[in-house]
Amino acid sequence: MKNTHKFILACLCTFSVQISHADKVDDLMEVMHIKSQMIRGFDAMQPTIDMQVKQLSLNEAQTEELTRIYKEWFENDYEQEKVFEEAKNIYRKAFTDEELDDLITFYKMPIGEKFAITFPQIMQANTINSMKEGQRSQAILREKAKPFLEKLNKGSE
Repeated sequence: MKNTHKFILACLCTFSVQISHADKVDDLMEVMHIKSQMIRGFDAMQPTIDMQVKQLSLNEAQTEELTRIYKEWFENDYEQEKVFEEAKNIYRKAFTDEELDDLITFYKMPIGEKFAITFPQIMQANTINSMKEGQRSQAILREKAKPFLEKLNKGSE
C-alpha cells in the first residue's frame, strides 16, 4: 500500500509540473512583450514610408495622406492576430522545451527585460542604417551591373 501511495504521488507531481510546449511559447511571447511590439509595429514601417516620401518627393500634405493610408491599412487590413499566431508557430518549431525554459528564465531577468524592450528599437535602427547605405550605394551597383545587363540584352536580341 505504501508503494502505491508513492507511485500516485509521483504521478501527480509529474502531471502538475508539466507545461505544454504551446503554453511555454505563450509564456515566452508574454515575457518578450511580442504582442505589444506588434501593436507598435506601425512605427517600424516609418522607414519604408520615409523612403517612399523621399523617392516621390512628396510635400507635407501628401506625406500625411500616404501615412494615413499606411496607418489605415495597418489597423484595418493587416491581420495582426494571424501574424502573432504564425510567430508562435515559428517559436514552437525552433525551440525545444528546455530551450524555451531557458529563454523564459532569461527574459524574466532584468537584462532580459531590457533586451525585450530595446531589441526592436535596435533592429529598427539597424534596418534604417542598412536602407540608407543601400540607397547611397545603389548607383554604384547599377554601374557595376550595367555591362552584365547590356550583355544580357544583346544576347536576347
